[in-house]
Amino acid sequence: MSWSRVTPRSGLGAWLAWEAAVWAHLLGQSRGPRGTAFRSSTGAGAEFTLLIFLSVLEAVPVHFLLAARDERAALVHLLVNALGALWCLGQLRALRARGVVLGERLHLNAGLLWTGSVALSDLAPV
Repeated sequence: MSWSRVTPRSGLGAWLAWEAAVWAHLLGQSRGPRGTAFRSSTGAGAEFTLLIFLSVLEAVPVHFLLAARDERAALVHLLVNALGALWCLGQLRALRARGVVLGERLHLNAGLLWTGSVALSDLAPV
């Protein structure tokens, strides 16, 4: 395997960097400009909450069905479902939109998806 394939510009490197950012966002504090902060919602909370609920709802009976045949397969399935639920929690936390007024600018971000900044004077006419 060539190490040039695992760079932030490559597909695999970008995917690994994205996943590392999601896990870091799940476990750490969000970083951004400090100022007067306010929260808003992107509307994705309900979908991710439902996805987590359905994943857990599916994992329990399948675990017991697999455990009757192969205990190791049941544990692997349970571990993969737990990691999937944690990943969804990280995405849910990353999708929370946040706005910060710092000086004469409004800084907006929606987790790991996008960031933006606009001058408050540009918002005054609106």
